[in-house]
Amino acid sequence: MAYMTFEQKFAESGYRPSGFDYQRLILALLVIFIHSFDISYGKAYLWNLPGVVSAAARLIVPMFFFLSGFLVTKSLESCGNILQYLWHRSVRIFPALSVEIFLSAVLLGGLVTTLPLQDYYSSAGFWGYFLNIVGYLHLNLPGVFADNPRPDMVNGQLWTVPPELICYLSLVLFTFIGLIRHRWLLLAFVVAAQLFLAVHYFITPFKFLHS
Repeated sequence: MAYMTFEQKFAESGYRPSGFDYQRLILALLVIFIHSFDISYGKAYLWNLPGVVSAAARLIVPMFFFLSGFLVTKSLESCGNILQYLWHRSVRIFPALSVEIFLSAVLLGGLVTTLPLQDYYSSAGFWGYFLNIVGYLHLNLPGVFADNPRPDMVNGQLWTVPPELICYLSLVLFTFIGLIRHRWLLLAFVVAAQLFLAVHYFITPFKFLHS
């Protein structure tokens, strides 16, 4: 049986891999779904469900990043240069993210905050929330969802934005130094990085899901 490479599959679809796009959209919705449980019902709620459900939930974010990696790498290969790639990434992320942050802070926050509106709109927490647009993480809005197990937390899935930006910039770095053209060296680097992150995780577990 002949197997097709990802490059061949991309070429066969005219470099419009809609199946990958649909899968990424589904995974993105699932990322929002699992974080909604964590924010609404408190820490480790989802992880205390039956083993199969909990195990499947833990795979959603890695699957999202794994699949996105193929598409983003192909985008880099298709671009004429690194600057064009960065422009495409910026247009893909920042306009929609800016709208989402604006609506959450100004509209949603203003409607549900328990603070007087003057205090809410003048607070440091309100203005700090806009730093999410550039990947500087702020998950809380003052007085918003104050009675939740995780009070004031809004859009907890935004924690994925900084790692996503780091992945984009890492691809740029790998391309600039030529590492991406040497597969075995790239594989060795990725394996070493994963081992380092695994050790770091067990020493200091990620606080959003475990604190």
